Amino acid sequence: MGKARRTRAAREQERRRSRRIRLLAAGGVAVLLVVVLVAVQQITSGGSGRPDTSNLAGVADVNAEFSGLSERAGTIGNPNAKVTITEFGDLRCPICKTFDNEVAPQVISDIVRPGTAKLQYKTWPILGPNSIEAAKAAYAARKQNALWRYASLTYLNQGSENVEWFTPAVGRALAKGVGLDVTRFEKDRASQAAAKTIAQVNTEATRLGFQGTPTIRVAGPKGTITVNATYDAIASGVQQVSGSAG
Repeated sequence: MGKARRTRAAREQERRRSRRIRLLAAGGVAVLLVVVLVAVQQITSGGSGRPDTSNLAGVADVNAEFSGLSERAGTIGNPNAKVTITEFGDLRCPICKTFDNEVAPQVISDIVRPGTAKLQYKTWPILGPNSIEAAKAAYAARKQNALWRYASLTYLNQGSENVEWFTPAVGRALAKGVGLDVTRFEKDRASQAAAKTIAQVNTEATRLGFQGTPTIRVAGPKGTITVNATYDAIASGVQQVSGSAG
């Protein structure tokens, strides 16, 4: 209990840091934003810009957050929910990390758990070859119906954006952290199917004209829309496509 609470407290501190960063950006101090973001990433990754594979942050927290939620093919929540929220994300993207820390938990607790919508993750690696390696690992986690836990744990331990921190050792440590069969994980990560799935997501995102990550799509009986990556925008989009707005 104590360890879980300390992990949660650390995550809340990270959320508050992210909020301060956004306020700085809104004030137009873009250079300072970059400096602060790098500093935060170094603090949360042990100061080297790389995750500490011997002491991953947030393992208990992640397992608690997704406890009781079934996952199938990268989608959590009631499979019969009429609305699907889809996040297109890059595991090395700092803004995706902020979304996972600040927005996703409320979407899960207020929209997914009650059965209003299900939540899907599609890995769209846009930050170069190291992001593709992370996406292959995400595919392998998806094959064991643990993509959301794997992605969340990755974000909590995310390294610096300017460092190629997603190594095979990091991928394995994260897999162990969420209880995956590591032998199967390694096989799926190296498969042609992983590369094919990544290419398919890239084709879809390009066709839809997405500009970056995270991009959020909400689909339901009344259509499919792209919304901002905020809780209010997602909740409003769910109402709109489900026909219950107003």
